[in-house]
Amino acid sequence: MRERLKQAREGIEEAELLYKERVGNKLVIAKLYHAIIYCLLALFRIKEIGELTHKDIIERFEKEYVQKGFFNKELIGVIRHAYELTHECDCEHMPVPSDTDIRSALLITQELIAHIERDPLPHNNTEKCRENPINPSTKLADANISGFTG
Repeated sequence: MRERLKQAREGIEEAELLYKERVGNKLVIAKLYHAIIYCLLALFRIKEIGELTHKDIIERFEKEYVQKGFFNKELIGVIRHAYELTHECDCEHMPVPSDTDIRSALLITQELIAHIERDPLPHNNTEKCRENPINPSTKLADANISGFTG
């Protein structure tokens, strides 16, 4: 789990560098999306992805955590949007993510890391997680995050 969270943090750092250099939001969202995937791999304690797809992992997260109220439903929307932005067949035709897309993905990744570190198995603390689920919409307006302020 620690290695996956380390990979997620590194993804955030790389995304920040790319964003600061204005390399392009496509590359930034790809780094943040993969950081999100590393968080989900950590949450599920998956060491080797094997034949699983990212879509499988996202669906499992939605079924086991979002639908049960451990995480806010808006979070899955941000994750799915990042997935859609990064899984086009041809990068030339991939839509360009907005700065809001970048900030949303960054916020989700940071909160997932914090949540997993605080309570690695939300199933074990149902009431705490349901009382305080990750809710990205409450913070997006204030997502003036270092390096991602445009």
